[in-house]
Amino acid sequence: MKIPPALFLTLTAAHAGGIYFTNRNAGLLERALYDGSGRSTVLTSSSTDVRGLWLDIPNNRIWYCDADADTVNKLNLDGTNRSTVFNMGTGNAFPADLELNLAAGHLYFCDQQNGLIRRINLDGTGAVTLVTDPTYRPYYLDLDLVNGNIY
Repeated sequence: MKIPPALFLTLTAAHAGGIYFTNRNAGLLERALYDGSGRSTVLTSSSTDVRGLWLDIPNNRIWYCDADADTVNKLNLDGTNRSTVFNMGTGNAFPADLELNLAAGHLYFCDQQNGLIRRINLDGTGAVTLVTDPTYRPYYLDLDLVNGNIY
């Protein structure tokens, strides 16, 4: 049985123990229960532009982009073991969103500033540029793994 995307997101958040969200102006990654209670800080960042969260429940991780630092990062759901997986190092990038294909071991992310969609291995190696179009300026992405498409 294929789980509809909306239900999958609900189930994923339920297994994570709540809803995860960014408070970009405060540089926080936070979590709360579905009724809004139990709000807590998972990550205090020096950045004010944490975005593109992806919950990796099987591996107890949160993956995210930091558009101020031009990095892709991961940390445990409880906020421990934060590490940078990929550093764009340009000072002129804007990693806006990311998606994972856990089965293939790949992470996809977009760089809005440079019109790129890139793929890396989950350990940060093997960077491949899949789309280069400065007029495109991708901001969000989604993977259709069944049909092999990126939206």
